[in-house]
This record gives sequence, structure tokens and C-alpha cells, in this order.
Amino acid sequence: GTEYVPNPYHYVITALLLIFNSERALLFLPLILGIASALLFFQLLSLIGVKLGAASSSLLVLSVTPAYLALFTGLYLAGFILFLSLLVIVLLNSKRAFPQMIGIICSLILALTSIMGFALTVLILLVFYLVIKKNLRVLILSVIASIILVVFVSLSFSQFPRVLGFHAFSFKDTLSLLGAQLGFDVFLLLIFLIGFIVVWIRTEKKRFLHLGVLALFALSFFNTIARAFASFILAYYCAVAINYLYKRKWELGIIRTGTLLLILCSLAFSAANQMNLIVSAQPDSSLAEALI
Repeated sequence: GTEYVPNPYHYVITALLLIFNSERALLFLPLILGIASALLFFQLLSLIGVKLGAASSSLLVLSVTPAYLALFTGLYLAGFILFLSLLVIVLLNSKRAFPQMIGIICSLILALTSIMGFALTVLILLVFYLVIKKNLRVLILSVIASIILVVFVSLSFSQFPRVLGFHAFSFKDTLSLLGAQLGFDVFLLLIFLIGFIVVWIRTEKKRFLHLGVLALFALSFFNTIARAFASFILAYYCAVAINYLYKRKWELGIIRTGTLLLILCSLAFSAANQMNLIVSAQPDSSLAEALI
């Protein structure tokens, strides 16, 4: 069998069970992580200068994306990784020393939780820092401390960290319409492309940041952790596209109305399809009876 590798997330779950002495306490953990991740994403959008309306719209789109529904309806490691990553990014972008120290501590936990999640977080922060021309001192300190801790823990337990999430390219693994548990919705991808083109044309000074987004999306077709990250970013570009289509001057108002209705129906279908996949993935009655 596969050798067990200790993970901070497992200790969090164990601690909750010991504190509350009930498995029902774990039902609220994914919900809390989901809400906290959405708020952190909102804070991150505010940090890069996204207006309140656009940031709020991004959260609305995010709430119905397949990946968000999948990650925060169960005790999935990828959801915890994404929460830690967003927390690290927001804290390390603070101008105060104390939040930065907490961010470094969280980056240590993230590195022990997932090497892949930590690497993606560092790359996102690096691109972010280069775009806003921020000093890399805190990021470098965080990376060095995390590497030292991972090496120390690996040598102490004689277990080298695994780089999780990689798989061969397959539409069945990346598209929710084809049954992917953590995938993209086809129509949302089309809206994302519209939003990306709009943002690319409007913001010439931040094109390096958008190139980083494209690289992340390319990687997401081969890695589930990257797909979780990309799904959050997708929500912002979709919100930009929807806002653009709404404010665009159409020759016939009925075309705009029809387009927006199509988008709303597609979002509803995407959410309904993902919820159906989640329900279908749960143990059926026959399995439950076999375990009794």
C-alpha cells in the first residue's frame, strides 16, 4: 500500500474532533474554509486595485464555479491548500510587520501541507511583486525558512515530500461536463476568454501579470492543485466579461438581454451539474449497508 505521510490538515481535523468530540463539527470546516477563501480572494482583488463592484461580481461568479463547489463541500486537501495560499498572499502583501510574520508562519504550514501549493503560491507572489514593484525581502525570507523546515522534517521522518496533483492531459479530468470532480465549465471558459481579451486590451502595464495567468491555466490542465488556483482567477475574468457585455452598446437591446440570460442560465446549469456530480460521488445505500 501507499505509505502514510503526515499532513498538517490531518492534525487540524484531529484537533477539531478532540475539541468538540463530535464528527458533526467537521461539517462546518469546509463551509468556514470556503467563506474565508472567498473573503481572502476579495481582499486580494482589492489589493491589486479592482473596484468594489467588480470584486463583488467576481465573488458571485466564484460561488457557482464547479471547482469552488467541489472544494468546499467536503474535507478536501486542495480546499485547505487554497485557503492557506490565499492567506499567505494577502498577509505577505501587508505593509505591517506582524501580519507579515503570520504570513511567514502560514507559508511554513503550507509548505508542509503541499509542495505544489507552496510552489504555486511563491510563483504567484513573485509575479505579483514584480508587477507592483515591491521589495522581495519578505518573500525570500519566507521561501528560505520554508525550504529549511521541509528539509528538516523530511530528514527527521525519513520521508521526502510528494509533489501531488499531476496527471496526463484528459478532457474527462478537466471539464465538469464530462464528469471531472474538480474541473472547468466549458461555457465559463468561453466567458473567461472574453474577459481575458478585454482586460488585456485595457491594461497594458499589467500584461506580465496576465501572461502569468495564462501560464497557470496551461498548467491547470495537467495538475489539480493548479486547477483549483485557476478556478478562482477565472471568476474575476468572467465577471469582467459579463460587465463588458452588459455595458456594451448593442444595436438591438434584445440581443443584450438574450446574451445575459444565456450567461445566467449557463451559470445556473454549471452549478446544478456540479452539485449532481457531488451527490453522485457520495457513497450509495448499498455501500453504507455493506459497511454496517
